Amino acid sequence: MKRISLLFCGLLMACPGPGPGHGGADPITGVTPTGKPRWVDKGSGAFNGKLGKAFYGVGLVAGVKNPALSRQTADNRARGEIAKIFHTYIAAMMKDYQRSTTAGDFKASAEEQDVVSAQKTITEVTLRGVEIRDHWRDPATGTEYALAVLELKRIMDAVGKQQKLPARIRDHVRKNAERAFNDLDKELQKRTQRQDPAPPTPTPDTPDTPDTSPEAKPPVATTPPAPVVKKKGKLRVGLKITGRESKKIQTCFASEIINAGFELIETSNDVDVMVVGTTRYKKARYNNGQHMVKVAINVRVMDMDTGKTAAAVARSFKTGRPTLTEALQTGTKKLCKLVTPQVVERIKKAFVK
Repeated sequence: MKRISLLFCGLLMACPGPGPGHGGADPITGVTPTGKPRWVDKGSGAFNGKLGKAFYGVGLVAGVKNPALSRQTADNRARGEIAKIFHTYIAAMMKDYQRSTTAGDFKASAEEQDVVSAQKTITEVTLRGVEIRDHWRDPATGTEYALAVLELKRIMDAVGKQQKLPARIRDHVRKNAERAFNDLDKELQKRTQRQDPAPPTPTPDTPDTPDTSPEAKPPVATTPPAPVVKKKGKLRVGLKITGRESKKIQTCFASEIINAGFELIETSNDVDVMVVGTTRYKKARYNNGQHMVKVAINVRVMDMDTGKTAAAVARSFKTGRPTLTEALQTGTKKLCKLVTPQVVERIKKAFVK
């Protein structure tokens, strides 16, 4: 009887669980035949499992000897993966909202500001619900892995509680959250199929450091940017804009950075490049029925390996509108249009091979 029991137990252990394919086994439970947790090989994405529909982010770090710093860095990268996926998700949903309400013709400035503000608010509120669910250290390489999870139902709950959001936007998010999730799931699958399935080889990293980003200062025209080494792989870009209207400007920068194909990490200094900037708005003289505002921004692109400035952009101008609020909005939109593409081009020129 004992032999039969042992044999039965051995058969159970030998039977492989469901594979890690999309829509199959739960994405965060079980192990692979090599002993890894299934989520390590499955990676980041939008999956449906025991938690229901959820966003999953897998962060990893290698070469950091301090266990606490290693885990913290892996956690930050896992959260960053979810932030990157969620940016794509909410941006697509807001574009769909724009098409359904204005047929893509944004003539109403107030409506445009509503959408930009709503997207920022939804992102900030929702990403607070990201949870670190698991860790795993590869015994062979010492690579630390972290798993972050954001459940779809938390998004709908968070949006429903935000009474400051316009009711029509709250309704649109609640009604379309699952459909947008399914669309994102399909798109991510297509991207995965187009990419090389071979897993990336972890390389030694630098651990997170305290958030002590330097304040942006006006660039000195007579001092050329320090020479930098071109980066390999996907560039990790940090972002910190301060000053008046900084949230709106930061949203513009974030969209431009993501659209350029860089990995945006707004919650950590563990990046290759840090973009820091300061905005200034100053009321100017009233002129011919127009409220004039002087707008200025100074941006520095920092090479985090050397701590030196790799590029700098400064811009200032005056703008006028019948009301002060309109003048501020126009100045912000003009800053976004003029400066963000220029900064991204400087990043590409300095760091991309």
